[in-house]
Amino acid sequence: MAGPVETVPLNPGSLNLFMQVTDTDFIGSNVWWSPTTRDASGGNLQVCNIRSSSTHVLDAGLSAGFPVIVRVPSSPSHFVLVTGKLQSDGDYLIADPFLPRGFVLLSDYGSFETRGWVKDPTGDISELDAALGTNADILIRDPLGRTTGLDPATAQETEQIPESSHFIDAITDDLTGEPPDDFLHSVTIRKPMGGTYDILVIGKQLGTYTLSLRAFSQDGTSQPSIEIPGISSPGSSSHFSFQYVSTPGAKSSGVQVATFSSTLADISNSLALGLIDDAGIANSLTRKIQAAASAAAEGEREDKGSNDR
Repeated sequence: MAGPVETVPLNPGSLNLFMQVTDTDFIGSNVWWSPTTRDASGGNLQVCNIRSSSTHVLDAGLSAGFPVIVRVPSSPSHFVLVTGKLQSDGDYLIADPFLPRGFVLLSDYGSFETRGWVKDPTGDISELDAALGTNADILIRDPLGRTTGLDPATAQETEQIPESSHFIDAITDDLTGEPPDDFLHSVTIRKPMGGTYDILVIGKQLGTYTLSLRAFSQDGTSQPSIEIPGISSPGSSSHFSFQYVSTPGAKSSGVQVATFSSTLADISNSLALGLIDDAGIANSLTRKIQAAASAAAEGEREDKGSNDR
């Protein structure tokens, strides 16, 4: 692949500054793995995202020559890099950024969940990434009806779309030990098929959110990022339509799909959050939307009656 592999000096300070001023590399205080890797490498490197607690995944990455990024459950909760495997007892060597603890073996943490490894890809390196902060999670349905994300019907994670992953990440402050106050909910799809994707945003709590979307073409070039604001409440659902095109130079597009019920929910949540500071205005807007919904429903009934005759 032509061009330099690195475009950002590989030290934490310069990389951190780069991420702060580049698109959506940070979602809150959390690193958005895939776009950050793409941006920092000038599109030359890609994260092979795999969410697993199996040592087979560690072995696969290491045998291919790639250190493996894993999340470890600890206090503070953070990420370490698996760098090798001991032949003596099968344990794994790690590079741990939390130096005061001094752990050098993965077994010291008891369990792990992989995030994947960074590689220099070849061929088709297209990708679709979607992410949100604390207040909501994501479920993406591809053009064939397969889903990846948080399934609200089962409250379980699903990864039906080939080469896709769903992550929920948060980092406790390594210096102070303070627990995380924000989360990253993300979905990555490598080599996504072209077409229309339905993105369901599932409310976790009352608040605002920004749905961040990044698309990368077959040659790895970054398409313009898309950020769509929204309002969530526990159990709320909002639909977004994303038209993905992988052709180099193309621009994928995304919009929110508004319905009467989602608009009514937005009015109610806006009043609760103080974004609408007058209950009279909220009530007036609600009545107008309800009237429009009733008129639309009546029109549908009349059309159906005409067709039945």
